[in-house]
Amino acid sequence: MRNRHKQALVIGAGVLLSAAAVGYFMYQMRGHWGAARQALAGANYLYVIPSVGFIALMYALRVLRWRVFLNPIGEVRYSAIASATCIGFMSSCLLPLRPGEIIRPYVLHRKGGVSFGHAAGTAMGLERAFDLMGVCFLLLLALLLLSAHEGGAGPTPAESVAKRALLFAALTAVGFIGLLALAFAPGLVLRVVGYCLKVLPRSLSEPLMGFFSSIAQSMRFLRNPGQVATATLLSLAIWFCFPLSTYSLARGFDLQLTFAGALLAQVVITAAVVVPQAPGFVGVFHAAAMEGVKLSGVSQGDAGAFAMMLWAVNVIPITIVGLDFLQRERWSLRNLAQASQEAATGSRAAEENEEP
Repeated sequence: MRNRHKQALVIGAGVLLSAAAVGYFMYQMRGHWGAARQALAGANYLYVIPSVGFIALMYALRVLRWRVFLNPIGEVRYSAIASATCIGFMSSCLLPLRPGEIIRPYVLHRKGGVSFGHAAGTAMGLERAFDLMGVCFLLLLALLLLSAHEGGAGPTPAESVAKRALLFAALTAVGFIGLLALAFAPGLVLRVVGYCLKVLPRSLSEPLMGFFSSIAQSMRFLRNPGQVATATLLSLAIWFCFPLSTYSLARGFDLQLTFAGALLAQVVITAAVVVPQAPGFVGVFHAAAMEGVKLSGVSQGDAGAFAMMLWAVNVIPITIVGLDFLQRERWSLRNLAQASQEAATGSRAAEENEEP
């Protein structure tokens, strides 16, 4: 009951954040809706095709990368990984608190025969680590490109944001070093984690310790330089797809948005959608995208219209595809979310129950 209360509080906080973001977006757009309607009416929607295409390519690359992460335990069918990927990301668009983070490994467990612990270790450990590395690369590249075009009148707002983001890159590097320690000295790290978890009740400490053990097992992947190089290249390609999609869509709206500006806007959006919020990233995504492109000098009306279209490109296609995969499996999204929660909290029955 206590966990349900905590979850309700987090959901409530996420909904309030999204509501505040919607209010902020509407407030910033006051007096600019005419310009936004004009931008939407005059846009060349043929550019939506490459924009959606880059997003689709990103998901395909995610499927390939996840298969690389799973190589140490054997071959896993592409169809199982594709189903888990699409259903997981779709569920994060339709349900609060980004449940796709645990639904993805649960679906892979059911479809691909991979243990939930190992699937979760790769999806919530290795993937997050390499994604952070990809985001840091975008930050550094944006800073480099913006510095190359800086004028003599001092730093622009975009340059200032990019420079402050170097702190985020430094913190991420520290975290990656921690993962390397988990890969090459798992016994020592797990003993330290176990000592720290002693302050928690057994009902919490045991599932958490099991999760960290699964992460440690997955981190052995980092001992293979060839596989790490492959995963790194795929990660860079994945994170290049986002700004390429943004840049392509900007051409359709005739925005004066450089590729460096698209890189920076994507970093702002990525940081914004991490926090708990309402389903579909409504409000938070719109506000972040609007402010992200405004850093490059885009007008308020054009920025608002572009933010709404960029949200549609990022959310609607994967939701449709994910629902199609869900229908093929004849699963209920609500039951799937509940079963994955049980698996995440260490319920042994969750891995042996009937199909959701």
